[in-house]
Amino acid sequence: MMPYAVLNMVRVFLSYAVMLVFAAWAYQRHFTVGAAALFSLLYVFAFVPLPKVRLWKRLLYITLAVVPLMIVPLVHSAVFYRVGSLNVFWEGVEIMFLAGLLGPQYMVFLLTYVVLEFLIVKKFASTQDRGRI
Repeated sequence: MMPYAVLNMVRVFLSYAVMLVFAAWAYQRHFTVGAAALFSLLYVFAFVPLPKVRLWKRLLYITLAVVPLMIVPLVHSAVFYRVGSLNVFWEGVEIMFLAGLLGPQYMVFLLTYVVLEFLIVKKFASTQDRGRI
């Protein structure tokens, strides 16, 4: 379990790096540190090591984890902002949600995650199995 957790962490960090480089290139002057932090926060569930769960289920879990994480800014706005400014804030959250979940950087993140699954995790697991025989 421990080698898988380390390999998963390496895979996710590499996926984040590729995604953020792509987002910086794709959004150029609209790319900010805040947007990068939000995009990175949305896919935090990818760090959970689930070695026995199939790849398509892990991708589904990563995608479904975005929804509760987007509720946090809504609760924050309801508590700390006036009711009149909620419409402007809601539009911003809605745009960030759509950009974070349906934007091209999400597809780049998932593609990198899947490719690294086969390049790093599966390859390392097969060499570990050969060592036990």
